[in-house]
Amino acid sequence: CTFRHGHGCSLGSELGAGVKNMLVRNCTFEDTDIGIRFKSDRLRGGVVEDVVYENLTMKNVGQAIVITSYYVGLPKPGQHDETKPVTKDTPIWRNLTIRNVTATAGTRNAGLIIGLPEMPVGPILIENVRIEAPLGLRIGYAKDLTLKGVKIVPASGEPLLLEDTVENLTRTE
Repeated sequence: CTFRHGHGCSLGSELGAGVKNMLVRNCTFEDTDIGIRFKSDRLRGGVVEDVVYENLTMKNVGQAIVITSYYVGLPKPGQHDETKPVTKDTPIWRNLTIRNVTATAGTRNAGLIIGLPEMPVGPILIENVRIEAPLGLRIGYAKDLTLKGVKIVPASGEPLLLEDTVENLTRTE
């Protein structure tokens, strides 16, 4: 598949019924706003698990990877949100795999991975991924995140913009 001029391969924002055992493989993203996108919020979530994105090439995408439980009202970097009760509508992102992904040639932002204080995203495996972009990958409210062979090359700043809400991050080359 080739995605052009859209929002990439997105899940959400309405996820009340959840998503399980999904595979996206051997795709190209050209001139899309986003490549890989998981999006929801506290009122439209559900369980999304056992999802694999692999063997992807991205050129001139806005953001390479986006996993967010803040479809609207994303906290600013370093800002902490209030913990709220977990409900049937709380987004749950778990057992996600992103592997063999290259994002180059005009990628404007590596992306973000942001869960909720009451429901961090994870576990997530990101393996054999290379992203070249002006800004690194922002990560917050995440738990059990494994990065294997991940190379993020920002034009400036740090490759990983880690917030103090990240728990159990493992990195290997």
